[in-house]
Amino acid sequence: MQEVRVNKTVGAGLVFIAFAIAFAFGALQLDLGTLSQLGPGYFPFAMAMLLLILGVVSLVEGLRKPDVSTVTIPWRPIIMIVVALLFFGSTIRGLGLMPTLFLTIFAAAMADKRNTLLSATCLSAVMSVFSWLVFKVGLGAVVPTFGPWLVSY
Repeated sequence: MQEVRVNKTVGAGLVFIAFAIAFAFGALQLDLGTLSQLGPGYFPFAMAMLLLILGVVSLVEGLRKPDVSTVTIPWRPIIMIVVALLFFGSTIRGLGLMPTLFLTIFAAAMADKRNTLLSATCLSAVMSVFSWLVFKVGLGAVVPTFGPWLVSY
C-alpha cells in the first residue's frame, strides 16, 4: 500500500468544499423561489452553503494547526466499492433488482478483508431480500425483480 503524508483536517475541509460546490450547482438547476415561497432548490442550496461553511472552517482549522500524519490509502476497498456501484448502475435494468443487489452487496462486502465468502454471501442474501421487501413490496418500485437478461419472454 502507498503511504501519503496528509493533514486529515485539511483533507476533510477540501472534501466538504468539493461536495458543497457540487450540490450547490445541482441545487441551482432547480427553482430557488423566494423566502416567502421556497422553491424545490432552496433547501438543498441552503444545506450546500452550510456544508461549504463547515468545509472552510475545517480547512482554516487544519491550516492553523498542522497535524500531518502518514496515512495508508486503502486501495482495495475504494476500488471494490466503486466497481460495485458502477456495476449496480449499469446492470439494474438488465439483471433486475435481486441479482444486481446481491452481486453489488457481495462485492462491497468483500472489500473488507475481515469478511469471508460465507459472511459476504449471507449479508448479500439478507440485504437483498430486505431491500426487495422495502422497495418492491412496500414502495411498489417499478424495477423488475429479475430482469430481461435472466427471464426470457
